[in-house]
Amino acid sequence: MKKETIKQIIEQMEKYELTETFLCDKEFETWVLKLNSTQVNNFLSLDIDIEEIRNVKNLLINNNLLNCADYKQRVEAISKLKNGDGCWHLFSDICKPNFLKSRNFYKDLEMLSKADTARYGLWILGEDTFINSPYHDEDLKLLVESNDARKKNPLNSLVSEAIATVAGNADSIKSPYHQFDMNLIATAGSNCLQPGHSYPECSLNNLAINKVSLEDKYHLDNMRILAENPNLYKCLYEIMTDPNFVKGKNYRYEVEAIVNAKSKRTARALYYYIVN
Repeated sequence: MKKETIKQIIEQMEKYELTETFLCDKEFETWVLKLNSTQVNNFLSLDIDIEEIRNVKNLLINNNLLNCADYKQRVEAISKLKNGDGCWHLFSDICKPNFLKSRNFYKDLEMLSKADTARYGLWILGEDTFINSPYHDEDLKLLVESNDARKKNPLNSLVSEAIATVAGNADSIKSPYHQFDMNLIATAGSNCLQPGHSYPECSLNNLAINKVSLEDKYHLDNMRILAENPNLYKCLYEIMTDPNFVKGKNYRYEVEAIVNAKSKRTARALYYYIVN
């Protein structure tokens, strides 16, 4: 590489305050010498106000992004995302090769820019399961609108987290229940939901991705029941997801008995009687 080209690259690095990205001169030199002509031309041709990209300026020298023929246009699309407070570190997922190759790239970023926060969309945008989902567009729209709804009718972030998780779940996507489950989660309220990795699992969003439940012909009924009886979800969830109960001859009677109990104490007593 010519010295003049290296000098120009250094000037661009200074312009976008990227000189401290590399730990030492040797690391920078190694990176520069590995750049191909497309990457060099893209970086040198970049002319965007640093304030438009300051929070994610390190993406400007991401090798995957630099390889894109439409590098400048992609940088401009990324710069429109102003909703990264608290999650700017997740923006690196935008540069995952599979998302850069996705036909949804520009459309997804435009939609995500309308959300209150980019956090939950960034969880799944770069995942193959979500990229290839037949419900891709409608699920992202639902996620964005659930965020937006918080302005008028505050919702716990659990709703957005749950929508994102189910939107990227292969078992749910393959099931005939995905659309119903997504819409129910979006409207049922956070008191029916659990954050990810909570234990024991016993909520509406967990039922939506539970393999046993998704194979149960009563899945839709059970989703409705949990949504309408969040105070009983700990009693109901185990019965709805344990194959031994689901395949049992008294399965529906057991669920109905708990739901129709006169009090939560009675429901709990019935639950302990059933499981023991």
